[in-house]
Amino acid sequence: MKKPYGIVRNIPRRFGDLTRAAVAGEIAATALPSDTSVLTTLGDVYLRQGDIDKAKKVLRCALTINPDLPEATVYLGMAAVREGKLTVGETLFRSAINLQPNLAAAHNDLASILAHQGLYPEAAFHLQKAVAINPADAQVHHNYGMLLARIGSADNALIELKDAVQLEPTSVRLRLDFGDLLVRTGDGVQAEREFQAVITQDSDNGEAHLRLGLLLSHDGREKEAQSHLEIASHSSNPEVRQAALKALRR
Repeated sequence: MKKPYGIVRNIPRRFGDLTRAAVAGEIAATALPSDTSVLTTLGDVYLRQGDIDKAKKVLRCALTINPDLPEATVYLGMAAVREGKLTVGETLFRSAINLQPNLAAAHNDLASILAHQGLYPEAAFHLQKAVAINPADAQVHHNYGMLLARIGSADNALIELKDAVQLEPTSVRLRLDFGDLLVRTGDGVQAEREFQAVITQDSDNGEAHLRLGLLLSHDGREKEAQSHLEIASHSSNPEVRQAALKALRR
């Protein structure tokens, strides 16, 4: 009988359907109840599903078998953060880094907690580490760029956000945030391109239409601005809708 180990190890990549992935993982965990790789991967799947209780249970089983598992420790930290237990999450992320210093996820998630606490220099240190470890991760570049923008390092922030967009050009959020910073730093031409790229991808995106409308209005291109603001005024997002209506009344 073929062991299911290889199947469960590749669950996140092999199955887009997380329900099927969880079933495959549960079968593997039943067959190999002491295999920490199986338990850790199943915990990751449960986290992706949003089932925190199940995730914590299998991850704690894995760590009972072997307490020195960096990935299981990170996933347990993620579960703690989702429950609002930031202190527990911070402790677990630091433990994971001690076990495996080159674990980008641990540095990234620890940085998020530190930034929430206002500890920006330490947060920046860990995000810089995460970028160095995993330079192909668009979200890590984005997180680092947003933190740099927050602490006033706009030029470096633009570099990171541009890298994020280049790595994941279809991400609406990455383009909107990059465009916002371009507006703040006075590069309206490139910001317009970013907002237009979002609209090309998603013609009904209220956030992009609102941002582009406000930018065009600021540049005195009122007729163009109005068309975008009118679209934004029908957004399902009440904040976007209200902002667009307010701009149209001016």
